[in-house]
Amino acid sequence: LAQVSDDPAMFALLALGSLPAEPTWADEFTNCLDGAPNPQKWGVEVGNVRPGNGELQRYTYSGNAACVNGELVLSARRDGDDITSASLSTLGTQLFGPGKIEMRGKVDGRPGSWPAFWALGQDWDCDGHPENHPGAICGSVGWPACGEIDIMEYSGLYNTNGANVYYTGNLYPLGSVTRQKSPEWFAEYHVYTLDWDPSEIVLSVDGEVWNRVLLDTGAAESAFSSQKIALVLNLAVGGMLGGDVLEEFPYELYVDYVRYYAAANPVNRTLLV
Repeated sequence: LAQVSDDPAMFALLALGSLPAEPTWADEFTNCLDGAPNPQKWGVEVGNVRPGNGELQRYTYSGNAACVNGELVLSARRDGDDITSASLSTLGTQLFGPGKIEMRGKVDGRPGSWPAFWALGQDWDCDGHPENHPGAICGSVGWPACGEIDIMEYSGLYNTNGANVYYTGNLYPLGSVTRQKSPEWFAEYHVYTLDWDPSEIVLSVDGEVWNRVLLDTGAAESAFSSQKIALVLNLAVGGMLGGDVLEEFPYELYVDYVRYYAAANPVNRTLLV
């Protein structure tokens, strides 16, 4: 086949082959159970899940994630010294192969905020603590060898939004993967997209490519080319990327929808030359 476009996003779509007109899997957050996220689509993380990050919150089973007016709202709340928040995962409910994943949402752009929409390889070992991931199917591969894709990660400490890919040997990705934005930008909704074929990952915001990673090394191939991924939606506060929290709580993350379009015939991008 001849290469017909130099645009990374278009190139990714070519490599993905045909995508269905309607999502293969989606949550529009309009069909929730008693106001809570659908447990058939999302599991929860509980407790102090990532202590090495210095995050201030503990994740709870319920009460910090709710469906409100057709949206998912994750809320970080403070009661004295106790800060609770929510983290949802599909590790025990749904895994995703090559294709397109989109999330439309609005982050809390204040200092202290650290929300993220990201993915982990299905072989992730739950950091050796399955008790923090009830219902999840934990694998045997630690981080970062399992692979991580940050489709959206906001840092309240640096006032940046990031789109990153991690695997063994690529702990601190280089390139223009974080960008500073104004408070007005974070007050609006944006669409965060992952296009993934067997040899390339393209991360975009509102249709603009932010990061492009070729899966052309052994570590990258093992992390993303031979397994599926699980999605995570979480709202952390404080820590190494959140920074000092404000007195004014709650912090909130609004999610309009999450949609997945499975690639019918994904091909190796290097064949499109």
